[in-house]
Amino acid sequence: MRMTRIIPILGLVTIALSAIAHAELLVTEFAPLRGELTHRRDNDFSGDLDGTLKKQRRAVTKAIRFLDKNSTTLKKDAATAGKTQAVLLRVYGDEFAAESKIESLGGVFASLFDDLRTELQSRLDALVGGIGTISGGAAKRAQEQADKLSAALLDYDTSVNNPKLRAKAIKKAAGAAFKGQKTVDKALGPVKGIRATLQRGFIDPVPFASEFAQIEFYTENSALQIFARHTIPSVNNDQETIRIVIGGVIGPGAYSLTDPTRDIEASFEFRSGRAGSQPVRFDLVSGTVTVTRLDTGNKPRLVATFEYETSHATDGVRTVTAGRIDIVDDAVNDAFVMDDAYPFVTSTK
Repeated sequence: MRMTRIIPILGLVTIALSAIAHAELLVTEFAPLRGELTHRRDNDFSGDLDGTLKKQRRAVTKAIRFLDKNSTTLKKDAATAGKTQAVLLRVYGDEFAAESKIESLGGVFASLFDDLRTELQSRLDALVGGIGTISGGAAKRAQEQADKLSAALLDYDTSVNNPKLRAKAIKKAAGAAFKGQKTVDKALGPVKGIRATLQRGFIDPVPFASEFAQIEFYTENSALQIFARHTIPSVNNDQETIRIVIGGVIGPGAYSLTDPTRDIEASFEFRSGRAGSQPVRFDLVSGTVTVTRLDTGNKPRLVATFEYETSHATDGVRTVTAGRIDIVDDAVNDAFVMDDAYPFVTSTK
């Protein structure tokens, strides 16, 4: 059984990381395009080929090579989609003019770019949330990128029937999303533990800063665990706990906590410090974890934001917003070893 190392980070968080091997970041979104091109390569170019078919074969081969280049960011995925469409548009122009055909490349690319647009909207929402946590020149620069991202998405919405303009808008939006989030991440710096905003029912929101945090990314099943606890200043020293586990985290993107296709556990817990008291568990209503950075190469790092709402039959609602984690791998402090069967057993204070 392969062993995966769990590394304590800054005395507060942990992470397990290894390489994720795939060409596109958004593998599912690119799958129909890859499947269509592979089918054409394997079936459309046998026997004697005329000039048009030879050009199409070269274009399909080149497009597949574009898809095979490794991508770890949405920015690269957007560029790949644009380049792939451009090379195919030259020799399959008629298919882009007839997107109603199910098998047409125009239809396949229309769906792909719509998926990219949806993902970029999620990035915009996360970026706007991040801007609210910083100030000064960094906030101004990040807001400029958010405005560019918003404008590019509007350009996309008004040019969906123009393949070239559609690709240009998505590429511009992805670039702005990348620059804006990078500005926010740099301004905030590494997060020690977890910080967020907590609203208890209708009471004004208050900061949530973890005293104890256990954050792990487990590469065998691409699962992310977020666990944090803090003490409420009071006579009883009551405690509150954030707990989220979500599988299938393969790269940057917005992951719904109510997605039925993923392994998910999420709750909020209140525990009174009074003797004999039982913990109160607030069950998940809705929520999202938005991963803005997932690097698994020589300098592993995972940056994410999260928000979720929970409720209890008699104790009301607890809502966590503006949650943020930033974890890095520190191989120097190699103190824990964990095998495949126990992904979430190591904790640090």
